Amino acid sequence: MQNESLSSSAYGSLCAESVKSPESQNHPMDDLEPVRVGIRFVPTDMEIIIHYLVNKIFNRPLPCNAIKDIDFYAVDPDQLPISNFENYCVLNMAYFFTQVKRGRTTKCGHWEASGEEVAVMHEDEVVGFKRRFVFCSGEKETNWILHEYRVHPDLIPANAPDIIDSFVACKIQYHDPENSITSSSDDSTYSSDDADDQEM
Repeated sequence: MQNESLSSSAYGSLCAESVKSPESQNHPMDDLEPVRVGIRFVPTDMEIIIHYLVNKIFNRPLPCNAIKDIDFYAVDPDQLPISNFENYCVLNMAYFFTQVKRGRTTKCGHWEASGEEVAVMHEDEVVGFKRRFVFCSGEKETNWILHEYRVHPDLIPANAPDIIDSFVACKIQYHDPENSITSSSDDSTYSSDDADDQEM
């Protein structure tokens, strides 16, 4: 059975690994290095948590300006700026940082949990959790799918427990049943493992 808590050495190595970047997050988000032309942003679950969410929570540098800040649960998914991601993300997919809203309700619907929370692993250690949601308009499910990521509490210092709830990361995608996504063999990717992002 895999250990569900981080040892002190693992915690230290993960935090040290996650801060490597030439940029300073004291600069505006738009000043961070964008995803380069021709590169797909398809991070693994572990990369979302370690390289982006942990750094966001601690106000540390991010690898690039690919995940945007937004009040995610204040709007319906069709009002989100998904088109802003079309140059570097999978079709109809976008990534956001936000704060969790109780009930995850929007003006015209709500996000309904689909399945159990899944542990996200890094070198046999649990570094965070992922949960899948489906957007419901009234009682009817739509084609909007959300994966919400949160960090493992052991990545947060004991003297700052409140910051764990400061941000979560959201990966959202609209699944058009008439236009299923296929990946070509010569696509360039930001991550070497994009299978995770095609699992929705």
